[in-house]
Amino acid sequence: MPSSLTDTLQSIVEKAAIVLLSCIDDALIMTLSKLGISLPGLQFVSTVLITITVCVWLYRILRFVSRHYRLQLSCAAW
Repeated sequence: MPSSLTDTLQSIVEKAAIVLLSCIDDALIMTLSKLGISLPGLQFVSTVLITITVCVWLYRILRFVSRHYRLQLSCAAW
């Protein structure tokens, strides 16, 4: 049972971290643009966060499918 609780807490922390980073990034972009300050680095960070989010969800979907259907997925096939 503790393992299940640990997995659940880890999953919640991962999701919360992604949402928090996304919100902070968006708030910075909106605030700085209202002030007339343009930082190309923030737009890059936004792109990176979206890419990481998509990769995490793809990984989770593949992991679910492999566990649910008992498929053997390996990184060597990629």
